Amino acid sequence: NAVLLQQMASRGGVDTVRMEQTAKVIANTAERISRITRSLLAFARDAEADPLRRVSLRSLVEDTLDFCRERFRRQGIDLVIDPIDPDLALDCRPVQISQVLLNLLNNAHDAVEGLDDRWASISASDVGDFVEIQVTDGGPGVPLEIRDKIFQPFFSTKGEMDGHGLGLSTVKSIAETCGGSVAFRNKAGGGAEFSILLPLASDHCSPPRQRAPHSKISGHPRRALTILLAEDMPEVRRA
Repeated sequence: NAVLLQQMASRGGVDTVRMEQTAKVIANTAERISRITRSLLAFARDAEADPLRRVSLRSLVEDTLDFCRERFRRQGIDLVIDPIDPDLALDCRPVQISQVLLNLLNNAHDAVEGLDDRWASISASDVGDFVEIQVTDGGPGVPLEIRDKIFQPFFSTKGEMDGHGLGLSTVKSIAETCGGSVAFRNKAGGGAEFSILLPLASDHCSPPRQRAPHSKISGHPRRALTILLAEDMPEVRRA
């Protein structure tokens, strides 16, 4: 678009309407790149050291979508964003919640890639003192034989070159660190639905603060903390 402006200026006969449209595209693209750059810099830091901040859930979702919207568009995947109440707010580390959303959206993308009917959706609603964020896809769902494994570190169905197996375990870890929970179910008509429960900002809650309720779709109790130690040197593993 910048080259187009140069060509129009060099020819002399400037089409002001077209120039204005082209300049607007350049400005919007630059702003999008700026937002993505700021977000990448934030992702590069250790979010554990960040203080909790009050953020609008709707703004957080919109900022996260900057990372993946184009990827969905290129694959012809219909990404449906249900309206989110602008008053819903979280006391959180925004980078961590963006990680959660991005991991779930990337999984939804991979689940429908190559299908004839390609779609995914994200929605959010308040559930008492918590907000429930749902990421749903129109893929084949989670096979029965791996449902108990998908939140385990390093478990992946994508192969060594396409997945490291840390996405859903990271989602689970962050959700529970924030005082929430994660659950999933296969929908009757096909597809998977992942649900994240996170505490609403304190002034939205009725004291005292409750523990995260079991989601209506979860069906599993809280589990004890598991510490995983990985070692890639055979001589150390044999010791």
